[in-house]
Amino acid sequence: MKMIFFVGCLSCALFTFSCTPKASSAQNADVGKSENTSNFAEIPQSNVIIIKNVFFNLVDEYTVANSYMIEDYIQAFTEIFPKIIDRGPEIEFIACGLQVVSEEHELYEELGWTKVICIKIKIKDETNLPEDWNIAGETLFYYLGSGRIPGILVNTRQERLFSGFVNENIHVSTNLAFNGIDEIDEPTFTKQSPMITAKEFRNNFQGQFSKFGGRKLERWAGTELLHIEENLRLYFIYVDDDDNLHDTFLVYDDITEKLKYEDDYFHAICAMLSIFEPYLEEYQVKQMAGTITEADEWMRFWLPSGNTYNVLREKNKLSVTYKIAYIQ
Repeated sequence: MKMIFFVGCLSCALFTFSCTPKASSAQNADVGKSENTSNFAEIPQSNVIIIKNVFFNLVDEYTVANSYMIEDYIQAFTEIFPKIIDRGPEIEFIACGLQVVSEEHELYEELGWTKVICIKIKIKDETNLPEDWNIAGETLFYYLGSGRIPGILVNTRQERLFSGFVNENIHVSTNLAFNGIDEIDEPTFTKQSPMITAKEFRNNFQGQFSKFGGRKLERWAGTELLHIEENLRLYFIYVDDDDNLHDTFLVYDDITEKLKYEDDYFHAICAMLSIFEPYLEEYQVKQMAGTITEADEWMRFWLPSGNTYNVLREKNKLSVTYKIAYIQ
């Protein structure tokens, strides 16, 4: 089953991309026709595309804005290399980025590629894959492109073994399913959700916190601070002269110390999302909140509203920052 997962994780400092291929040549490969079965067709932007329980995380605004197109290319990629889906349990993380080819390279010129979708796959440190593959903990790169020769660029031995692309004499599996990647335009953003005032947020937070299973909270400390627990606080970072709320900061001071009410962190994120993203269904709010609570290190989440949610884990401290979209 294929669907667009509307909420999920994006850019991570550990996942930077390289657009430099290592070899050349081409080969034909068949792929079944991709059929869009998305449940969220009315909202084309997506942070994560899920295919048979494998998460393809989109890393930046450019990629997210074009997710409705990229979904089909990733689907084609998994149909050409189905073993990647079969080996999903061996994958720690997948990051996908749509990039403009900036450097000169003989192979890109030969293929006629001006843009690529880079699929970066981090393999777990402990796997059930053959030891002689030397693949545990490795990072694999697959490049999808179009131009004179559309297809998938596969560089290394580990990338071949993991994908099942066994021909060692060539490095590109060609397929017309990737036509159009080089024609994707730069995105533009407009904010899709209304401005929220600080007063509206304060008045609505308790109701939304309770709606998602939370308890009765204490009153706000002044106008810009809510002590949810001693170890969990919500701040207003920036409120303009018209009381519009631009930034909030949810801080879990020490994640090694359990909260008195263990679900308060999840309920607080649900309340924030439901207020800032009113177009989301209740189940979508819960899905995104669950994804945020499981985030590691530094991660950024873009939503169709254009709003961003930055998750930062520093030692034992965890914070979630909301930042309003720029309004064009």
